[in-house]
Amino acid sequence: MIKFPAVDALKGALIVLVIVGHVAEVVHYDNILFWIGAGFRMPLMFGISGFLLNLERIRQSPLVDIAKQYWKRMILAWLVASCAYAMAVAASLSWATPLDMILRPDFHLWYVPVLAAMILMARTAPPWPLGVAVLSAPIGIGLFYANPFGHGLVGEGVFAWDGRFLAYPLFFFFGGAVARARPTATLHSISGLVAGCGLLGWCFLYQSDNELLKLLTYLAMDLGLIALLPLLARLPIRISPLNAIGQASLFYYLWHPMVIALAIAHGASPLLTLVLTLTALCVMHRLLTNAPLPAQVFGVPQRYSAATKYSPSGGALSPSLDRSAASSASPISATLHRFMPTSARQPTIERT
Repeated sequence: MIKFPAVDALKGALIVLVIVGHVAEVVHYDNILFWIGAGFRMPLMFGISGFLLNLERIRQSPLVDIAKQYWKRMILAWLVASCAYAMAVAASLSWATPLDMILRPDFHLWYVPVLAAMILMARTAPPWPLGVAVLSAPIGIGLFYANPFGHGLVGEGVFAWDGRFLAYPLFFFFGGAVARARPTATLHSISGLVAGCGLLGWCFLYQSDNELLKLLTYLAMDLGLIALLPLLARLPIRISPLNAIGQASLFYYLWHPMVIALAIAHGASPLLTLVLTLTALCVMHRLLTNAPLPAQVFGVPQRYSAATKYSPSGGALSPSLDRSAASSASPISATLHRFMPTSARQPTIERT
């Protein structure tokens, strides 16, 4: 599969929006613009991951080869980040810590386990992404109705898992179906209309209590945007800073909360925190690019030509935490705790 510069730029823009949104979340700044961004950032990231996935290669390659490939591309970096965040918040370790890290990751660390699970699903499920998307839709829609962003745990006890394992396959496999479809100008027009109507509805429902309408506009906006990816992929768009971030999206995604926490712990304002975070990550990215081993550990891809073949990792995860220690923790630890959704702090949340 050939690299799509416009899709890389979109991934970079989404990562920047994630960072902006997390800064606003940590300082409790509420605004309709952040509501809008929260509505499409992660669904579109999963849609892009499905769109870029080389399904034929995933299905034909031995499982051991796939495991080695993704270990180098994202799992090692996620594991290092998970340990780093656990140490930053003085996590208490137990025999259940590995299960916590995989099934109930805190902060933003849920993305990699969920994406890895979807890649395994793509390998074992029938080779019809649209069919898998349709089959997964009822569960995903039900979870999104219970919580607009899919937070919360499914089940009880030590084997309870993050609801996003079941909520986001809809977008991932729809992206895969879109990549294999034969889009026409008419379909693109319909997709744009659906996405636009969904976006307007999502804006209108800011601070509304109508959960059903929120769900409908959420789905229309995100599925409509994902359906436009083939059109975007053909555009000769290259925005160098965003393309660079998009190509190393996992690195920026994994490490931005740590930089945000450090900046806020030292008294930086929200705007300065945002500037420092982006600047520090860009500098680290630049330094790590030509250092193979550290780059792999931190999730930075090695340099490659724009014309090279691309086997995407999906772009861009948490031990048992001592919640009672949050109030007496360091400023960095206290800031990192703010990234955790309220529902994720509950030991068990049963979904029916």
